[in-house]
Amino acid sequence: MLPFVNIFYDSIGIEGLKLGILNASPRVAAMIMPFIFGAIADKYKIEKKLIFFSTLIASFIAFYLWNLREFWILFFFITFFYCLKSPVVPIVENLCLKEAKKSGIDYGKIRWWGSLGFIIAALITGKIIDLFSENYIFLLISISGLISGFFILLVPDSNDNRKPFLLSQLFKSIKKNKNLLNFFLVSAIVSATSGPFGLYFSIHLKKLGMSAFLIGVAWILGVISEIFFLFYAGKIRTYIGVKLMIMVGILATAIRWELIAITDEIIFLISIQILHGLTFGVLHPASIQYLDMQSNEENKNSTQSLYSVFTYGIGSTLGVLVSGILINYFSYRVLLHASSILAMLALLIFILPLRNKNF
Repeated sequence: MLPFVNIFYDSIGIEGLKLGILNASPRVAAMIMPFIFGAIADKYKIEKKLIFFSTLIASFIAFYLWNLREFWILFFFITFFYCLKSPVVPIVENLCLKEAKKSGIDYGKIRWWGSLGFIIAALITGKIIDLFSENYIFLLISISGLISGFFILLVPDSNDNRKPFLLSQLFKSIKKNKNLLNFFLVSAIVSATSGPFGLYFSIHLKKLGMSAFLIGVAWILGVISEIFFLFYAGKIRTYIGVKLMIMVGILATAIRWELIAITDEIIFLISIQILHGLTFGVLHPASIQYLDMQSNEENKNSTQSLYSVFTYGIGSTLGVLVSGILINYFSYRVLLHASSILAMLALLIFILPLRNKNF
């Protein structure tokens, strides 16, 4: 959905602030729902049931979205869709970490399968859009959601003997943990910097004359790079550690936005996508494992969900909303320059507390 949904919005005349609102609504859902679902999963130990029913209902909503065009109706159902879909990722991340620990497999070597799925989906979706139209995006989402929903049934049930979860304990532990508070802030800022890219990159490539299939290829190149770094994330962590991996990922984010801002050469723009391997393939597993290190056993789902709230929720929402407004006053390039500077600020905020040995 990610590479093509804004092309679909653009094709039905949605732009500027309205484009920002439609991109912000999933992020608003991600501010609220992952934490609620994570708290429920921790309290009642029903991770598998939650993600199954969320995925199933979201798939039916996606099918209904197929032929919607009116802005506010589209807005309502897109938001509803993401209220169900956004909590799935952090819970699945935590399940992956558990299985990785039990089996002795590095987390990145499990997570890269999701990236492979993205590649297949982007290739198929891009080709179908070229052959037919952008209208088929939501139909494909519905079908893939139904398939993945039934695969969830194969996930082992959680048999952990965890202590009872209390929401008040979570907030107390986080309040005392300055490392977590600082990291949530850094993550929100880094996520906000992706606003201009997420909103306009695919649209920008289309205006430069690229077909939907080639736009999909541009995104796929980034995911191939992501797979490489996810696969070797364990070895990278062994050599440089989690904190340095986070620093490298944030620095690569700043460089990526700056490079995109200075060129319109299609080959160069596509090649820059290789940096996604560092901005996600290195930064994401390091972030997930850093959070795992900083959280207690009884509230790991909730901590991972809070990370989702700050990144995909608060950070991304601010990023797309502000970008949707500012694009009326500044060029796409200017917004990318600003994103690069903001990413460097996030890196500085992360580095400064490193002088504290307990960080």
